[in-house]
Amino acid sequence: MKISYNWLKEYVNFYLSPHELADKLTNVGLVVADIQTVDDDFCLEVEVTSNRPDCLGIIGIGREVVALGGGCLHLPETSVESVNKEILKFVNVLVDDPILCPSYTARVVQHITVEPSPEWMQKRLKCIGLRPVNNIVDITNYVMTETGQPLHAFDLDKLSDKKIIVRKAVSGEEIVAINGARRALFHDMLVIADSKRPIAIAGVMGGKETEVSDSTRNILLECAQFEPRQVRRTSKALGITSDSSYRFERGIDPEGIDYASRRVASLIKEYGGGEVASGVIDIRSGRCETKKITLRMERLHKVLGIEIKRDIASDILKRLQFNILNEETGFKPVSSFIDVEVPSFRGDVYREIDLIEEVARIYGYNHIPTKTSISVRGSIKSKYENVEDCIRQYLIGLGYYEVKTFSIVDTSPLQSVNLWSDRGGIDIVNPLRQEESRLRTCLL
Repeated sequence: MKISYNWLKEYVNFYLSPHELADKLTNVGLVVADIQTVDDDFCLEVEVTSNRPDCLGIIGIGREVVALGGGCLHLPETSVESVNKEILKFVNVLVDDPILCPSYTARVVQHITVEPSPEWMQKRLKCIGLRPVNNIVDITNYVMTETGQPLHAFDLDKLSDKKIIVRKAVSGEEIVAINGARRALFHDMLVIADSKRPIAIAGVMGGKETEVSDSTRNILLECAQFEPRQVRRTSKALGITSDSSYRFERGIDPEGIDYASRRVASLIKEYGGGEVASGVIDIRSGRCETKKITLRMERLHKVLGIEIKRDIASDILKRLQFNILNEETGFKPVSSFIDVEVPSFRGDVYREIDLIEEVARIYGYNHIPTKTSISVRGSIKSKYENVEDCIRQYLIGLGYYEVKTFSIVDTSPLQSVNLWSDRGGIDIVNPLRQEESRLRTCLL
């Protein structure tokens, strides 16, 4: 993922140079592979591992910088002034498969003007390798890069019967994606459709027929959550990848959907004009359950091999935006554990060992001493193993050879000499090779 150095500094107060920032991020697991100068800015290419989708946005990287001592995180404002019109007058949304689409939100903006986006926005998008298109498309890409939440804008006037239906595709249906690729759809693929046809491949790419153009005046803003494995299978089957599918495949923050929806609507109102219809369609199959984990200080010390004070471990977790449930005060004795509430954007943290890893990487692996003296103690053989060794050595001394055979064999050579005729062999259900398809039934 590419991030803009100046863009990041707008949200976090820090005084590190681009190279110092790169070193800090690399030390906590976000390897910065390259730094390029782009005009008066710097582009950092960060290698984000698949278990950290929360870092696929500027705000996510900002949280890490704050944890490293970079001050406070200042989130952009998302105030949306809406007109007194009910959104349900303009569009209806139906989610047929809540398992594959646990959350879907929609907002309507009317009377917009499609034009080039502001120069400062184009500059930032170019810095991270995105091509400016128009103000509406650029704003959705801008907010996706900012929050890590993919969004899409449909031309509302091109939707048949003003309906949005999230459903499985019907075999034989086709769609022309925004990139011009025509694809036949299969019944196990999730699509966004109107009353007549698919208008987007859910989580992968929008359709050409309902994309925003220069003549667009009314838009529907989609902000949703799709099941990661479904998106991955669809993307691979169709041979279409995008920045959106890359993020959906790894999972997004379900509690961040509303913020991203409000953020994109406020930017479109500011830089695209128009009126935001009052209300939002928000369909959810269930709320995200808050995870609670107990971190035992004794376990932390045993795993890391050093003693880290409770207040230091607690401070590190708080800087990472974990909520400490049993906060210490001067009137209570220091407890031997920390009760932690995991934020919704950290889907990779669900065990005590995960909290230990978080404390260790921010505390600094270089502060953990290396132990070079490792005692190795051999195992004691049993009486049976000693007898087996004696027999083996005795037979070798008589000139015999020990032969170790494979447990899985090919059936064809044995069938030619009728060695399988009097007994039923056991076949392997999913053999890796044809030559290894049956369990051995004899020593030959």
